[in-house]
Amino acid sequence: MIGLGLPLLALALSSQYAPGYGVMREAGYHPRMNPILVVTGGIGAILAPFGCPGLNLAAITAGLATGPDAHPDPAMRGVPHAEPGVAGREVELFLIARILRDVAFAVDAQGAAI
Repeated sequence: MIGLGLPLLALALSSQYAPGYGVMREAGYHPRMNPILVVTGGIGAILAPFGCPGLNLAAITAGLATGPDAHPDPAMRGVPHAEPGVAGREVELFLIARILRDVAFAVDAQGAAI
């Protein structure tokens, strides 16, 4: 676990956290990194057994959330909004239902063919 975990930690820190932190600093935000690392690391450790690929302060997400397109008021930029997450979950549930329907149809077709 250490043989795989430490290289992945180094990869996440160097490729995501550091650029994301730099983007936020450049946009005028000064986040404290310790709480961010503790929260994302803790959630990732809890969700890892369930197949969560990892949570981190992604540079692209920081860039999207801190730019002027996110909100005209700089104080409101970076405030999480629930709508994209809810819409994403709706799409996921729809796709899961389609996959289950297709699998059930394929199993039924196999049974009818035999």
